Amino acid sequence: MGKHLLNLTEEKKLKDGKAVGGRSGRLTRSAIDKLQGYYGKAIRRNINKNAKTKTEVDAGVTNMQTAIKALLFYSTKLSDSVET
Repeated sequence: MGKHLLNLTEEKKLKDGKAVGGRSGRLTRSAIDKLQGYYGKAIRRNINKNAKTKTEVDAGVTNMQTAIKALLFYSTKLSDSVET
């Protein structure tokens, strides 16, 4: 995930013509590192090694998805509150 975000910061531009990466309010290297760490934790915390049925596996995947969506929502809310 981190590699793709780094590539995104180098290749893409936002509607305002500025790069995705950069100063506060943009996608910085430190923000990418934090997102990557949180993403990994969300996955590791929701692995059910004792899942034996498809239903239990599906429940684990749903929990992972929820955790990942929550961290992305939280991260965007934090960046929205930053004054540039």
